[in-house]
Amino acid sequence: MFAGIGFAVPINQAKAILDELVHKGRVVRGWLGVELAREITPAIVKTFALPDDKGALVNDVMKNSPAEKAGLKRGDVIRSFDGKPTPSSDGLQNLVAQTPPRKSVEVVVIRDKKQKTLTLVLAERPESADVGEDEESANALEKKDAKPEQKEWLGAKVVNVTSDLAENFQQPRDAEGVLVVDVDAGSRADDIGLVPGDLIRAVNQVPTPNVETFHSATGKVKLSQGVVLDILRQGHPMYLSFTKE
Repeated sequence: MFAGIGFAVPINQAKAILDELVHKGRVVRGWLGVELAREITPAIVKTFALPDDKGALVNDVMKNSPAEKAGLKRGDVIRSFDGKPTPSSDGLQNLVAQTPPRKSVEVVVIRDKKQKTLTLVLAERPESADVGEDEESANALEKKDAKPEQKEWLGAKVVNVTSDLAENFQQPRDAEGVLVVDVDAGSRADDIGLVPGDLIRAVNQVPTPNVETFHSATGKVKLSQGVVLDILRQGHPMYLSFTKE
């Protein structure tokens, strides 16, 4: 569900871990089954019409997870978990980790500008949840035979995705969007976080199934007000957000 590095463990958490090791021989953690955006940026606040920057934005919901069974969806912003506020993704991570499996909890989310309360039952965190994605080279672009129609935006060059291009970049063969084929180093697109192989599906929640719709959507973007891109990276959904300071 999460990946990160910790340098210090609070004494109460350390005692709880020690108690689990003594009585169970291993550490048991609750598992929700979602992947989260790193933070709620000003651009995300504006695009999702949020009241503030508190919460955890759901990037993806894993199959057959407690989150999916409870009805959590990609794009939900989790505001509280088991009656406790979730000011950030890290805050939610800690709450889920400290909650025992099989406990029923209420999760409050903002979805489509409305607050919604869901009830779910946590599962035990599987070992596979800690396995990261395999990193693949973006050199697969060299396999394409013909040069497709291309548009450029802020230093990123994009083309219409084909089933062959999608497969080369570990994207779903039926995916819709525009494929990033190049990003100029030091460009604004580079600052946003785009990399070759990213599939851009929407700009500020406006679908971009082809380069023409992408060109139209990006033409309305004002970086001073922020932009949120809905992308797939090797088949993995993510939100990228950026605001020009």
